[in-house]
Amino acid sequence: MISRLGRWLPWKHKDKNGQTPLFALCRSYDHTQYKEMVQTAIKNAQHAQRDGCKLHLDEHVDVKGNTLLHIASDPAVLRTLLRCDSEVNATNNKGFTALMVASKYGRVEAVRTMFGDPRVDLSAKELRGLTAVELAKDDDVRNRIDGKKFHEPTARSRHLTSHFTDLVLFQNPPMPDGRVTAVVRSFFVEDATIRVVVKSGAPSGDSTFMITTCRRSLTDFQFLAEWLAYENPGSWLPTIPVPRSPYQIPSKPSRSVLRDIQLRLDCFLKTLLAHSTFSTHELLWEFFLVPEIQQNLMIERSKKKAEARMEKVREEYQPVEDTRDVEVFVSHAKDSVRSINFACRSVTRRANAIRTTLSGRVPHHVQ
Repeated sequence: MISRLGRWLPWKHKDKNGQTPLFALCRSYDHTQYKEMVQTAIKNAQHAQRDGCKLHLDEHVDVKGNTLLHIASDPAVLRTLLRCDSEVNATNNKGFTALMVASKYGRVEAVRTMFGDPRVDLSAKELRGLTAVELAKDDDVRNRIDGKKFHEPTARSRHLTSHFTDLVLFQNPPMPDGRVTAVVRSFFVEDATIRVVVKSGAPSGDSTFMITTCRRSLTDFQFLAEWLAYENPGSWLPTIPVPRSPYQIPSKPSRSVLRDIQLRLDCFLKTLLAHSTFSTHELLWEFFLVPEIQQNLMIERSKKKAEARMEKVREEYQPVEDTRDVEVFVSHAKDSVRSINFACRSVTRRANAIRTTLSGRVPHHVQ
């Protein structure tokens, strides 16, 4: 029917749900000839425009903001739609792009196809601030997005090829030696805890990377901070601020809180990697390179290193008995910080007073 009557059909006409005939055909997933049917309909709808241009996908959007890219299931159909006049990063009413929808519902081939289009925004976020990889509920989709390389040929440049190797990882700046390390994903566990995926990629050639993947819990990060501080009590160490648990509502854990924890742990890890003392520490490197860390051995080694350092200090350094100069310096530093604190509070109060005055001022024409 489409091949015979398609050029006379009202392809732009919409029903009460905002669905055009082409939109309805794209949702007929159980049809035995789905791909051929939809591709024929696309050609006829394009011809019915009578402007000689590519099919305008913005004319086929339902009341929920879904485009044809959001609902197409067949990779061949999706590639055809991507070649049309389309906004590939258009969002629906929930703030989901087509890539996010494919990721959330486990459409692996659709995710693969969209990765081949350089226009697709791989780091776009929905209303809660979650990306496509964080919306994925299927491990296969997650691995393809954040850790597995797609083998389908693509026209992307060398830089964007690294996104296929590890999308989230290579959005982070590399260290001086070219290695990239980051917390790329977080997820819930059945025992009411969370896990994060830590990846590290080191260049091994002109366009390839050796990538290691480790899963770590929040207690693993706390363990790392505790024993780094134990070995280096005189060095500054960043804290791990975790203000609240994503399981405040046990039946519906918060993905937004989980995302916040992931960002904090990623910042903690990056700070350690940029730290002059800890960036080369074996505890840190074992943390993101060894899949299964043995905490007992690490604790024993840290204790031995701390004991050896204390013996060296006792043998090579004389104890400081006269601390008056240090006390004077510390007292002066406290006074300086206190005065700066008072000055900042004074400026803040004045700024708030000015803002209150300006916000309470009513224009003359309103009076």
